Amino acid sequence: KIDEVKGYYNNLTQKVILMPDLLHSEKLPEIKQLDGHFILFPVAVFQYALGCYDLFLATNKKVYLKKFMQCAEWTLGQQDTMGRWHNFSHTSPQAPFGAMAQGEATSVLIRAYAETKDVKYLQSAKKAIDFMLTPLQEGGTSIYDGDDLLFAEYTHLPVVLNGWIFAWWGLYDYVLASGDKGVYNERLQHLSRSRLKILHRQTLQHLRTKIGKLRLTDSAQHILISPCINTGLATDCSIHLRQERGRNIC
Repeated sequence: KIDEVKGYYNNLTQKVILMPDLLHSEKLPEIKQLDGHFILFPVAVFQYALGCYDLFLATNKKVYLKKFMQCAEWTLGQQDTMGRWHNFSHTSPQAPFGAMAQGEATSVLIRAYAETKDVKYLQSAKKAIDFMLTPLQEGGTSIYDGDDLLFAEYTHLPVVLNGWIFAWWGLYDYVLASGDKGVYNERLQHLSRSRLKILHRQTLQHLRTKIGKLRLTDSAQHILISPCINTGLATDCSIHLRQERGRNIC
């Protein structure tokens, strides 16, 4: 079903449009740290790549595909032997991994596979998913809590709902591209049921206006609804609400 992999599920094209000079250079998007130094932040590169791919699909201009593939090669090269990207090493070296980074990287790799049919991208995506599904207590980014399964954007903080959804999209892309009918598809459905349970506990209006923690289970796991913060990365405000309604993935 690789031919069913198309555009991304959230519009990230502005990340490309707002940096026009980057498109015609060999540079990748960087973020400025508080000390003034610029770094390559994996999630920023992944989101830029997905924006490039969507612009390629919309315009058929090869410049976007070329830039996307440059990002995809960087993504491939930055993955460690365990399938991880050290996303937060600059801010939280003790907890550098996260499900959102794993999922977005997977979405990049799957689209690179769709374009090239080079199996190295699919194999890399599988490694990313395998690590993402590893339990938190074993060093991974998944929380297995009774009947619930959650993705942890940050492994040392409460679960963030929009990060969970970005991660879910990565698993969805892998299942779609690989045609898996086994454990990966089962995990996909498991995560969907857990997320649906949370969303059904609150009205959409409540989720839009309440910024804070929502109790998930009696074992005191929590979901953090991201505040509207200008991070220069994802637009956190209501991404989870808009995308849940925009695509039937529950």
